[in-house]
Amino acid sequence: MIKFRWLTGDRDFLTYGGKWISTRQNNGEFDYYLVIELLNWRETVGEREAPAETYNVSLSVVSPQEAQGKIGAALECCGITEEMLQTATGNGYRDSVLVEALHSYGVHTPVWSKDGNNWRALMREAHQEARQCEFLFGFYLDRPVNRIGTTGWESLRGDLTSAIDRVCN
Repeated sequence: MIKFRWLTGDRDFLTYGGKWISTRQNNGEFDYYLVIELLNWRETVGEREAPAETYNVSLSVVSPQEAQGKIGAALECCGITEEMLQTATGNGYRDSVLVEALHSYGVHTPVWSKDGNNWRALMREAHQEARQCEFLFGFYLDRPVNRIGTTGWESLRGDLTSAIDRVCN
């Protein structure tokens, strides 16, 4: 069973959203984290554009180890200095900061996403999907994650140009 703990968001996460981070995982080659994100559609896109379902819960993979080339840009985008990162030590806090910065910057691989009105049921499904991802990690990352054909492996590194190069050449 993969354990998740609070990563970031508002205390009233049902209204304003929130993120949870898993314990560190390893696929045999590198470490990674799973991130569950809960969004309230009405708060995120506005009352008029919101779908009939109230919530979206998604599961993503983030690997600071694989995204080394994007960490500087992600930290800068989130307003985190190297000094702040160096003081973030103890109990996995430094990795949590890196994971949040990379996830917010878009350097992550989407694994699962679902809309619905029952947030508890959606969170249960996300946890079940996380358990499956733990055992089928390579299969989850082998598939394309966007319309230009970027694989999960490339997305984890923040590399979108490889897919374009494959299509154009």
